[in-house]
Amino acid sequence: MNEFEIIKKYFAWDNQEKDHPELAVGVGDDCALIELSKLKGTLAITTDTLVEGVHFFKESNPLLLACKALLVNLSDLAAMGARPLFFTLSLVLTEKEYQNLRFIEALSRGFKTQAREAGIALVGGNLSKGSEFSITISIFGECEHKLLRSKALVNDLIFVTGNLGAPALYVEYGYKRVNLERSLKGEASYKFFKPNLRTDFAYQAAHLIHSAIDISDGLVGDLKHILRQSKVGALIRLKRLPVDLLLEKAHLNFEQQLSLSLFGGGDYELIFTVKQDKRLLKELYQIAKKTNTKLSLIGRITDKKEILEVKEPYGKALLDKGFEFVHF
Repeated sequence: MNEFEIIKKYFAWDNQEKDHPELAVGVGDDCALIELSKLKGTLAITTDTLVEGVHFFKESNPLLLACKALLVNLSDLAAMGARPLFFTLSLVLTEKEYQNLRFIEALSRGFKTQAREAGIALVGGNLSKGSEFSITISIFGECEHKLLRSKALVNDLIFVTGNLGAPALYVEYGYKRVNLERSLKGEASYKFFKPNLRTDFAYQAAHLIHSAIDISDGLVGDLKHILRQSKVGALIRLKRLPVDLLLEKAHLNFEQQLSLSLFGGGDYELIFTVKQDKRLLKELYQIAKKTNTKLSLIGRITDKKEILEVKEPYGKALLDKGFEFVHF
């Protein structure tokens, strides 16, 4: 099959224009056309590229890989409080992958399944051959209440969604620095490739949130982006970190669990700040319950500019020591 036949068979999905009134023209023309006048707010755009051997291990499951590639970009929209609408997809396949229709079909199925779950339409892209397998996605969404890294205020509470550390554990296993039982390997792999989709929660809660960022490079590193851009500090409680139970099952010691949760990265959960107000917090927890989102209150914003502190005495040495694991 040539490029156009593959696109028509695997990536020209039906009924997308019907489900998305903002979409005037989708896959099949030189450009996708979007009716901007039908958007409710500001247009949000993000782009990410995943390269084999850099962002994921070789011979990764193509169906799960497609899910991850889309979810990584959706996480950026969540961090902005945006509702996802459309995405474009560019695939660079090696000759071996280009000739493997089962591989392409699995990629297509992964993208289609995840897109339907997120309520997002594929509107265009590109397919070509190259020396390395890579996936590039651009996603478009709409913001009614924009979330920025620069809006954290002193005395805001700091929350994190979900659990932390499992994706980093999978990377450690891939580098053969930890051993995992078969059952744990499968669970770690799934959590690496299928981070939680937080767009519904973020879109519904955006009017309550001052600042936000998604956790791609580790909680400490990404929280520092908020501190730097908002010109504030933070005090966090390590005992309140939502460490994934998988790390304990894998027999990691306490320091290793904290290290992966603080610095490991790849969680694609949200860190966000909210004003200390009982009424606002009640509404926040109601939205979290409605969207099945776990929330953990881990600290507060301080006036110590760009300084991140921890409540527990043993935590300072851990922050100073930093991250000893190599990670994606």
